[in-house]
Amino acid sequence: DILRSVELDYIYRLRELLHDKSRALQQSQHNLRLIEQVIDASREGILITDSNGYIQSVNPAFTEITGYAAWEALGRKPSMLSSGRHDDQFYTQLWRTLKHEGRWQGEIWNRRKDGGTYPELLNIVAVRDGQGEVVNYVGIFSDLSGQDGLRERLHQFAYYDALTGLANRQLLIDRLQLSLAQAYRNNESVAVVFLD
Repeated sequence: DILRSVELDYIYRLRELLHDKSRALQQSQHNLRLIEQVIDASREGILITDSNGYIQSVNPAFTEITGYAAWEALGRKPSMLSSGRHDDQFYTQLWRTLKHEGRWQGEIWNRRKDGGTYPELLNIVAVRDGQGEVVNYVGIFSDLSGQDGLRERLHQFAYYDALTGLANRQLLIDRLQLSLAQAYRNNESVAVVFLD
């Protein structure tokens, strides 16, 4: 009876443990699916490399920004995007910071598949295992080339009338301040004429 009681208790505890493990596994699978959906929906390009720098995964925004399909990028190094605008010292400093701090952030120029270059804001993070060894690098980047157009449009809205395209009062004040500063530096005079 004692042996049978121990066996039943053992089976009961084993079932309970398996049920808990099953619940934890289901929760982990749910979390992985959620993370995958977030990565796929992100407007920022995301690429994941192994510890040697070979691309293992990219998201749809990577393809949209760079023009490279996932199958074209997998197994290659991110240097395939290099624009040639940065020297070896730039990349040496990037890797030094990444190795010492575990992350790097900055603006970098890269090249699309069609050959066009573009500026991007890049964040690279080293992913470590339980022993502290780097197992992956994750790069998250945003294409900044569209922001130049945005700056130009904001400048246009700030200094020019939207209907006529003529300079507005704000541009007049800005240019007048520049002229006064230049006249002061050169010990000159400035005249302003207002015509209605």
